[in-house]
Amino acid sequence: MATTASTVPDTKALDGIHQQLQRRDLLPDEHYLDSGYPSADLIVASARPTASP
Repeated sequence: MATTASTVPDTKALDGIHQQLQRRDLLPDEHYLDSGYPSADLIVASARPTASP
């Protein structure tokens, strides 16, 4: 869970949330959120595995 200002789209908070979940080995198989306006770049980036810290 992350709390942001109402003007911050969910997609802007997603990277930080995923990094925290990955550090705890808790990444979900699927992650649902309301992006408002998804982009092709966002969809491609979210499908890529992230590098381990």
